[in-house]
Amino acid sequence: MSVGENKAVDVIVSTTTNGLRKQETFAYFCDAICGIYTGIEPRRTADSTFDAAFSAYSLGDCTFAIMSAPRHAAERTRSHRATHPDDSLFLNFCDSSETRLVQHGIDRQVPSSQPLLIDNGQDFKFEAPQAGRMRLHSLRIDRDRLQPQLKHTDLSRINDAVPRSHFGAMLGMQMRLMCGAFTQGKLKLGASMKETIIDLIGEVAAESATATGARQNTLSLQSIKAVASWQAGDPGFGINALATALRVTPRTIQSRFAAADETFSDWLLEHRLTMAQDRLIASTGSSRQTIGEIAHGCGFTSVAHFHRVFRQRYGQPPGSFRQSILPGML
Repeated sequence: MSVGENKAVDVIVSTTTNGLRKQETFAYFCDAICGIYTGIEPRRTADSTFDAAFSAYSLGDCTFAIMSAPRHAAERTRSHRATHPDDSLFLNFCDSSETRLVQHGIDRQVPSSQPLLIDNGQDFKFEAPQAGRMRLHSLRIDRDRLQPQLKHTDLSRINDAVPRSHFGAMLGMQMRLMCGAFTQGKLKLGASMKETIIDLIGEVAAESATATGARQNTLSLQSIKAVASWQAGDPGFGINALATALRVTPRTIQSRFAAADETFSDWLLEHRLTMAQDRLIASTGSSRQTIGEIAHGCGFTSVAHFHRVFRQRYGQPPGSFRQSILPGML
């Protein structure tokens, strides 16, 4: 990576708690993030060493932040808003676990890899309810960037619409691409996706205003697959969960697949196998995952079942497949 490749992106902060004394780690982490997460108060949920890493980048009128930390919670209260006023929006994307947001009177459980808009101009509580680490990506956006400007009530409607919206699925895919670019050190490439993401938020806002009945009548198989594709990595995901997300019946989904001489179950299995194949190819070196981790991350509840269907699809077990395409890298 050349210096010029990322010259359009300014690094605001890049730090870690490594090397600090245990009692210093959490306070240091809070200080590191306060310039980006204005007036948001983190709260510990465990009394262990807070081994965290945090990076933030200036994208002109937006900021992109990456946080890897033990599970914790955060909140924004009236007193915080009084002392640290800020009317920005945060588009969060957590691909490591589900998250929970309480805002505008709604207690929202958000699956992993589902984009989530948080209104920093209003009180909220946010947490990752699952044990383990939280890998969180946040795009901070000035409210003025969104046209028409969104009211507080619009954000709840958009968050409701994201999991069942065609443009919501595109927003999730674009956020995944942006996060991947920054993770790989391709800062300029990641920054170039900012405008598309802002445009997609506007499209979700417009799409969410469509009447439910009209949406069901125009729901295409492509839209169904788009929404399902970024939830397929959840082992608990299936047609009932998809129907709930789209606010249609399972029979509606089945009929769309049947019209194309497909079934949902066959498509889901093929999609998960493709995901697993891609991860086997990408999982090398220090980032190498075990076969079990890849299986679970691609939605398979049983490693034995994953081995069986992978062999049927590709003619060899996943371990042999990885070795055959990456000689000398194991």
